Amino acid sequence: MPPANRVDDRDRGWRDLLRRAQALQGKAWVKVGILADSDRGGLHQQGPDGKSSPLTVAEIAVVNEFGTEDGKIPARSFLRSSFDESQDELTALSAKLIAAVVLDGKMDAIRALNLLGMKFASIVRNKVVGGDQVPPPNAPSTTRRKEAKGKWNKRGKAQAAGAGVRTLVDTGRMVGAIAWAVVIGDDQRAESYIGR
Repeated sequence: MPPANRVDDRDRGWRDLLRRAQALQGKAWVKVGILADSDRGGLHQQGPDGKSSPLTVAEIAVVNEFGTEDGKIPARSFLRSSFDESQDELTALSAKLIAAVVLDGKMDAIRALNLLGMKFASIVRNKVVGGDQVPPPNAPSTTRRKEAKGKWNKRGKAQAAGAGVRTLVDTGRMVGAIAWAVVIGDDQRAESYIGR
């Protein structure tokens, strides 16, 4: 009588891989920007007179990103344009992080999402404070007013009049409020900020 056929099931990591993949099911994402519900994004700007502005830092960021309905402040996209310009880089990083979480098991989803959030927050910050201005340029009257108040990039080099004036309103507070927060299911982790 021939020997009985036998199936020998040896798990060489498939169950762990499946478990890690299933842990990512549902909602697992990172939000990046000036978060209205964060400590810094929800702050009201305080003027030199000690009075608070009616706008929060997040609301000022929205005005910068989309402009005003009356057109007095034009849209100067720093979030959407940063994403559009870095989409390929972020997609490649996402693929590497998914592989590190699911295939390699080298990190958990929370750490991977934090790395992705930090990367995009850095890209946004660099766009705002980098040498390139966020278009369109300020009106000449705005540039003169900002120069008179001393609100320009001091890079240590002589620049043409208005060349160092940043286009975004309240850049310092906005840069400090750029944050990311990991969301797993209905649980949002504390927001994180890039150090100065």
